[in-house]
Amino acid sequence: MIAPALNPERPRSARVRLARLAEAVIAAEPAVEPAVGSAGRWLTFDADEPIEGVVAAEGAEGIEIELHLIARRPTGPLPHVAEALRGALRKAAGQAGLGSRLGEVSVSFHDIDLGGSGALR
Repeated sequence: MIAPALNPERPRSARVRLARLAEAVIAAEPAVEPAVGSAGRWLTFDADEPIEGVVAAEGAEGIEIELHLIARRPTGPLPHVAEALRGALRKAAGQAGLGSRLGEVSVSFHDIDLGGSGALR
């Protein structure tokens, strides 16, 4: 996983940088898409740009990341997909020099799309 290119003229906090990495991890996994919830509550903002399906917050053990997802035609058990996403995010954070800032990573599946569109999107 390669860290997404960030605009160097726009400084970002470690929280937002980790949220952007999580966004890239979600985008790279074809079995999932971000869920925003009925009230748009599963978002992190990078200035005025929403990062959908990712909630990033300072926690006791570092920056905690919540991934809120819709499974799209999963080919394996969802716990395996969740673990792969956690691993990919930890690897990307390490490569970006943010591994020591990353705290707990939780993954929630709010819907399963077996061919139509996700109900919570």
